[in-house]
Amino acid sequence: MAHGKAGALLNLRDTAPRGRHTPQGNQEPGARAEMRRAVRRLAARGHAGTRGHGIAVTLSNVEVLSVPLTWLQTSSQTLRAVLPRILLIASSILFLALASRERVAIGGPLVARTIASNSSNNRKSAEETLMLYEHASRTIPPHATVAVFKPQSRGEDQQVNRVANGQLPLHVVVPATEPADFVVALGAPLDDARYERVYESPAGSIWRRVRW
Repeated sequence: MAHGKAGALLNLRDTAPRGRHTPQGNQEPGARAEMRRAVRRLAARGHAGTRGHGIAVTLSNVEVLSVPLTWLQTSSQTLRAVLPRILLIASSILFLALASRERVAIGGPLVARTIASNSSNNRKSAEETLMLYEHASRTIPPHATVAVFKPQSRGEDQQVNRVANGQLPLHVVVPATEPADFVVALGAPLDDARYERVYESPAGSIWRRVRW
């Protein structure tokens, strides 16, 4: 009976956890603590490595993103400097297009025949008058005396005389009340038997003195 108890006890010792009853088992808590410290160190290293990697990635992203941001800033500054010129060129092109459209609408570009073609309310009359002056300056001999007036509007003699002095620089323009070698009658024919007509146009006529 005692022998059976001893065997049972021996079996219990063999099946019981040895670490609790052996000197080696008494050191297990220290090993576990060491293992825990090792795990913590590894975890800390792993966390630090992960964190460092994250920083590297973050820094890398910042460096990668800094290039587009710098480019955008430079592009914005360049656009601000160039924008006024772009607007000026665009507005000039628009104005040119509108002006060309207006010219085409009225039949194309207008070629001025005289300096008064686009400076008078009565364009046709102004052109014809200056064309008459031009013909007179080419056909009347230089230094001849010339009287220019409107037979039906003698109140404009002074103004007509001023224009005649500018249009006939090679001739001697005299007042309408003085005798002259030639007469340029504007708007109506000359009623004077001393002169004969040598040229006629829609604006008037040129007369030469043949009787004294």
